[in-house]
Amino acid sequence: MTREDASPGATTAPAATLLTHADTAGLGVLHIDHPDGAFGPSPATRVAVRCIGQRSDLLRGVGVDWGCGPGTLAIAAARVPDVSLVFGLDLNPINVAAAAVNAVVNGVSTKARFAVADSFTPVDPITAFRLGQYAGDLDFVVANPPASVGDDGFSFRRQVLADGHGFVRSGGIVFLSVSQQYGRERVDELQSDGAYRSLGILASSELVPFDLARADLLENLRDFRAEEARGGLVYEFPTGTGGSLTATEALAHFNATGESPLTRWRVLGFERI
Repeated sequence: MTREDASPGATTAPAATLLTHADTAGLGVLHIDHPDGAFGPSPATRVAVRCIGQRSDLLRGVGVDWGCGPGTLAIAAARVPDVSLVFGLDLNPINVAAAAVNAVVNGVSTKARFAVADSFTPVDPITAFRLGQYAGDLDFVVANPPASVGDDGFSFRRQVLADGHGFVRSGGIVFLSVSQQYGRERVDELQSDGAYRSLGILASSELVPFDLARADLLENLRDFRAEEARGGLVYEFPTGTGGSLTATEALAHFNATGESPLTRWRVLGFERI
């Protein structure tokens, strides 16, 4: 579980990102180190952090940052006064190690714990036991998942909510990053099992390029086109004039002109029923 929207590949040298008071919507300055092999905060991450600050009224108690990367969302959530503990979970040990350091640097090490995990299942049995004590009682989840590979790219978003069934309490909140190009039908199906109620769009960027100069996003778009060719749901890259392009159309336009399609980085809210 790493960030789909992070800088492609490993960094070539230790780096850091400073998120300002404005970036965090009042949660203070965050200094996020992302050493070689760890992902750094991206545009979608910034929208998710801003959402945590702006909608901190929805966050309290104990939560999980699913796919925590270097801990940016977990650390932001730990800055919320009513939040008592955040478990940051990620499949990549390099991300987990960076997140633990960042928690110390940002003064939230007593409220943020990080562990290598597959979805909500930590590898370490002690952490698994501690998180298991909150099964059915988690107050919130924040998640900015990667695009899955070999399908429509949306599987990890489905997994956050599906695996969250056994952890999030009734009335608990999920902040889930879902960029606009995934389309309305995929978003609608996230509620199809009746376990969650939509809270709508909690935060969004302006219309921005889905930057195909980034190798990871170009690979995502090619996967999206393949999904459409298999007969899957189409994608909806907004044009800025009220219309949209499918992934097939967006890639053809890019190949012909070098122009990236557009999207909006967004955070959707869900309440556990």
